[in-house]
Amino acid sequence: MRCAFDEVVQTIGLEAACHLTAGWGNSRVYVPTAPDPTHPLALRIGFTPAVALAKEFGGILLEVPSEYNALRTTREHKVIADRRKGATIGELSRRYGFGHRSIKNILKKHHTT
Repeated sequence: MRCAFDEVVQTIGLEAACHLTAGWGNSRVYVPTAPDPTHPLALRIGFTPAVALAKEFGGILLEVPSEYNALRTTREHKVIADRRKGATIGELSRRYGFGHRSIKNILKKHHTT
């Protein structure tokens, strides 16, 4: 199933999502409907996040992005949110580690000025 990685982050938190991409990035992972504490998913991301993931995405193959792409997308969405709150391009560049041109391209891609 295709879903925005942000949905996964919102469901299980950034730390667990990072563990997920570190272990199974660029692959598909079956999300059980009722994981137990010894299930590989629970061992990788923690039992509580695995249960939350199962509640939202149980019974499907979840496409897990590469760690690099997942984190970049998450940072891009944070850039957009902070820009909408009034942050300058310089502030965004320093905060998120992108160059000025990259910040401008992110904003352009998402139709944000």
